[in-house]
Amino acid sequence: MVPLSYMVSPEKKPEIADSDDFDPMVYEVSFWLAPLIPEEDISRHVSEIKEEIEQRGGKIITEEFPKMKNIAYPMQGIIEGKKHLFTTGYFGWMKFEIAPGSVAELAKWFKEQSRIIRHLIITTVRENTLMWKPSLLKRDEDPIKGKDKKAPSGRKKQPSVEKEKEDAVITDEELDKTIDELVVE
Repeated sequence: MVPLSYMVSPEKKPEIADSDDFDPMVYEVSFWLAPLIPEEDISRHVSEIKEEIEQRGGKIITEEFPKMKNIAYPMQGIIEGKKHLFTTGYFGWMKFEIAPGSVAELAKWFKEQSRIIRHLIITTVRENTLMWKPSLLKRDEDPIKGKDKKAPSGRKKQPSVEKEKEDAVITDEELDKTIDELVVE
């Protein structure tokens, strides 16, 4: 695989040095292993993937061991000459650094593996990238600025949970009475 900056029109092909001379780039491969694989053999298949990356001069940065998950849509695969329809599989991923010229060979190897239902290799960054989770923010907090958002005009701003807790001081007697009302005998 040649970096985009080296692509030109078909009539003018540049002379490119051996692809191993390029600086390594960071890639991530995600893959679905067939659910037919016994759980105790998953680590062996993961080791094979690591070995293939390392044989091509790659270096593993981080990984997530495959876990059994439901697949969003059924996927077909041929294993030992038989066609199978999969709705679950072992999903895992690895982030690694490798010379761009070795990625095409690695992709070809993934396609040849019958136990790998599907794979995807993308370029990425070395740093960990975490998705934003709105549930971690306070209700009125702006995810970008981290400050309270103003309520839109015409609508009252909802009181915060902390304010409601302060206002909700209740005596033991009131609590017992409320519990008795809720309990059906």
